[in-house]
Amino acid sequence: MNQQSGTTRTKSSMSSPPLFRFEKTSVIAIGAFNARIIHPTWLVEIGAMDAKESEMHRMEINVEEATLRLAPVSDATDTWTISTRLLAVESTQEDTTIWDAVGKVLKKLPWTPLTAVGTNFHFKSTDHPPSPHAPLIPSKLSVQGYQTKVMGSMIGLTKADSESVRNVQTVMEGDSCSVVVNFHTDMKPHRPPGDQAKAIEEALGNFPDRKKEADKLIDQLFRKDGQ
Repeated sequence: MNQQSGTTRTKSSMSSPPLFRFEKTSVIAIGAFNARIIHPTWLVEIGAMDAKESEMHRMEINVEEATLRLAPVSDATDTWTISTRLLAVESTQEDTTIWDAVGKVLKKLPWTPLTAVGTNFHFKSTDHPPSPHAPLIPSKLSVQGYQTKVMGSMIGLTKADSESVRNVQTVMEGDSCSVVVNFHTDMKPHRPPGDQAKAIEEALGNFPDRKKEADKLIDQLFRKDGQ
């Protein structure tokens, strides 16, 4: 994979240093899951994980919390967490297809009542410290109609439309800055299986476009004026 693919750049020129690097992404479905159904063999059978990939995970079971975690070993990049209340898959690979894997799981469990489906994109500043860019955030908080809230070192942005709620959390952490862009789809209005399946397809099928939107939003917030 191109080493530059995991970065968000300013618009001044292609030679400008990247402001942020991609860290990880995750897809989370909140609902009432039968955690015993979702295990590596079943994931392979439904095409959510290939056989070779399943061998690159170790199973970690928390009996008290009724949680199964498929932790990556070897060359694996994805982490699965399954419990009675959520299904979460996280990847450190930018060109991941975890959104498709989660979609296959949910498609096979149409009667599972879901509360929400969310996708998250995590970025970290490459400036140490990020002071040349961090002060610019307050002047750009109205970007794309987001509502904003400043809480000490954390800045939150929220925007809702007919499809989902977008949340952006920016946290200053000493000599660096972290940004999480979240797309949240409320599933409660889509409780019948047919409606839920359509909502899931729309929520997860937009994953590639939402990654691009996350990149663009960070660029708008952090690039210097005139660039």
